[in-house]
Amino acid sequence: MASTLVRHVRTRAGEDGVQEVLSRAGVEYTPEYLDDVANWIWHEEAIELLVSAAEVLGNENVGLDIGEETVRQHAGTPVATLMRSLGSPEAIYEQLSVGVSKFSTVTELVPEVAPGRAVVRARSRNGFPRHPHMCAWTKGLLSQPPVLFGAAPAVVEESTCQARGGDCCRYIVTWDAEQAATGADPQQLVTALEAQVTAMTERLESMYATARDLIAIDDLDAALARITERAATAVRAPNYLLAVRTAPGDRLRVHHRGYVDEDVDAAARSLLEGWDEKGPGARLVVEVASASRHYGRLMAASPAGAFFPHERELLDVYARYAATVLDTATAFEEARRREEQSRALLELSRAMAAASTSDEVARRLADAVPAVVDCDRVGAFVWDEAEDALVCRAVTGDGEMVRDLRIRPADTRVLADQVERPKPGPIFFDSETDDPFVAAIMRQTGSRALIVVPIVAHDHFYGSLHVSVAERAERLQPTPALLNLLAGVVAQAATALDNARLIETMAHQARFDNLTGLLGHRAFHEALEIQLDRPHGAFTLAAIDIDDFKLVNDLHGHPLGDEALRRVAEALRRSVGDQDSVFRVGGEEFAVLLPGITAAAARPVAESLRAAVADVPFTLPLRVSIGLASWPADATDRDGLLERVDDALYAAKRTGKDRVVDSSEEGEAAVQRRKSHRGSLLDVLRAKDGDTLAHSAQVAAVAVDIGRLLGLDPARLADLRVAGQLHDVGKLAVPASVLHKRGPLEEDEMGLVRTHSVVGAELVAAWGHTVAARFVLQHHERIDGTGYPNGVAGDEITLEARILHAVDAFTAMIHERPYRDAMTADEALAELRAHSGTQFDADVVAALERIRSGRE
Repeated sequence: MASTLVRHVRTRAGEDGVQEVLSRAGVEYTPEYLDDVANWIWHEEAIELLVSAAEVLGNENVGLDIGEETVRQHAGTPVATLMRSLGSPEAIYEQLSVGVSKFSTVTELVPEVAPGRAVVRARSRNGFPRHPHMCAWTKGLLSQPPVLFGAAPAVVEESTCQARGGDCCRYIVTWDAEQAATGADPQQLVTALEAQVTAMTERLESMYATARDLIAIDDLDAALARITERAATAVRAPNYLLAVRTAPGDRLRVHHRGYVDEDVDAAARSLLEGWDEKGPGARLVVEVASASRHYGRLMAASPAGAFFPHERELLDVYARYAATVLDTATAFEEARRREEQSRALLELSRAMAAASTSDEVARRLADAVPAVVDCDRVGAFVWDEAEDALVCRAVTGDGEMVRDLRIRPADTRVLADQVERPKPGPIFFDSETDDPFVAAIMRQTGSRALIVVPIVAHDHFYGSLHVSVAERAERLQPTPALLNLLAGVVAQAATALDNARLIETMAHQARFDNLTGLLGHRAFHEALEIQLDRPHGAFTLAAIDIDDFKLVNDLHGHPLGDEALRRVAEALRRSVGDQDSVFRVGGEEFAVLLPGITAAAARPVAESLRAAVADVPFTLPLRVSIGLASWPADATDRDGLLERVDDALYAAKRTGKDRVVDSSEEGEAAVQRRKSHRGSLLDVLRAKDGDTLAHSAQVAAVAVDIGRLLGLDPARLADLRVAGQLHDVGKLAVPASVLHKRGPLEEDEMGLVRTHSVVGAELVAAWGHTVAARFVLQHHERIDGTGYPNGVAGDEITLEARILHAVDAFTAMIHERPYRDAMTADEALAELRAHSGTQFDADVVAALERIRSGRE
């Protein structure tokens, strides 16, 4: 009615007239809103609009005119098409109780119909008083059904009027039934049929448009809202409600027209949970479902009206549209979820490959699972052999309650079985589980469902992944897809944990001596650096060497020698304080770090260590010599400290063994002895091989230049010069026939050559140059770990040794050898560059190039 009224006024008084009517009526609607036949207004507002229109147009019959125009206005709409599909004016009048609800929900019409005649009683529903304009509107409306069939309008007489005191409005409607059936004006019939065709075309176009819209819209809620709007144009009613879920447990999506916001959610839940067809008013409900799943329902509701049978079919079309959209959306969502899962699994794979510890594997596993599984909490547990328990190493979500959890085989048969017979299959628990321990944990943590996936590799139980939900337990239903997904995730973790345990074992072996269980060489240097970096942190270093240990091995064999090492190690470990650390640094050599102890205070400690070893019951007497040096009293840098403690140790050896000597007992005399010894070594080398001596002098000079360029301090440069001069002194033990052989060396001959770095280091150390001895020992080690004698790599090789290695190779390449011609300097540098980063240190090679370019 409202849309017809606005158009009627606009035709006669223009837009200004429309605005005047709206102003006088006091309604807040816009003309555009009222123009839309899908929109409804309140009864009181309709009366005010009719009264205002009569005033503005000066026409007391405006209600009658608008009633007559209402059906004509709907000639091209689904409402008119439905009415015409009834077949005759008589059928339309018989269905007035349904038909009038398409235009008004406050009037009840009761017809008595005969051919060409109908008596219609109209009553206002309670709370909606009749008004003369509404009576006139009804009169005009009743005149129009014959027009739908090409006949003249019916004649309508009102015998009683409820607005004027009657108990109802009684209308007598007459028309030419024969004309309506057979003799209607052909032009009017054509016009009516054209209108019907137009209506059907528009309906199809609306459906096609809906399909096009849905293809173009990539937002699910926007598409569902559009479907609701289109359904409102196809099936006329005051209220429409679409309530769907994309999957069980997902949020409820609600779209509507005609409901106030506070009512719509309750109405949607009622619609899905169990609507009552016999409830108040008329409700047309269709299922939103596809071949794959059921999503919800679509409803058109008329509080005081009814629906034509055909309207269910129309509404069902839009319900199927909604199902199609939801199928597409869920397919896209599933594809997106799978893509996210794939990405998360790829990231997990990369993260697992990079993880080097069990704790890191657990943390990355716990972080990755929420990206592939809809859950509230993830815990990664690792089996701890020492504790004989499953220990939580990482947790995500609200997991503080399980972070400190320890699960032992005695707690639950599930764990006991895994420890005894590891099996990788996922295990599902819900709140009804019969495992009392698991049930108690689930109650304490508020878990509604739990999946435990054992982490097993090579029949070894490494731990388990725990995934749980605190609400909506259906999210963790143990479907084959979910269980396979979790099994795949855990399979990666199992491999990573297997590798991490291997790495941890290797790291332990690198830090600890396998024979004695003491911290090893690498750990000693790491601990020494930590002590040196502490501000104002005085400490004493004790260097300990087993006296005459070579005799034990030579006379009684290595098994007894190994047992001697274990006995000495245990005696030292028992005799130090809680803050002290004992290391086996190599062979029969040990070291003890004594934090916070000066040299004077360290001597009694060292004497107790010596005595503890002497008291060890063994096949042979065990004795040790001990050298002491304190920081910072005895040295200003790391190498200086090591040199002073080595000097003290060798002093103890020279002066009778089985004693303690501190560095203060050495002093300048030791320095002079070292210089004298170096001269003696050089004299011996000169006598045997003058070429080697010249080569060594050149290596020393270039090495010092590189060391200076790389920032070595004077003390380190001095040691580097000594090492350069003496780096080949070990060749004194290699036969001249091997050193000067023309052609390639045999394997045993190469083995002899490779001993020269060890022999040289022992000679240099024995004559007091302990720091330089370390550089000599390592000067044939390679960056990639394939050098000799120990195969150390990277930063485990001292910088000085890396410098000597590159300079020694360069100097050898530019000089003629018995087995090859000399290279040019450029050729030699190119060879160094080619092996930079594998055999040679890249920074050293670059420094050598800078020095060569500066000289040229």
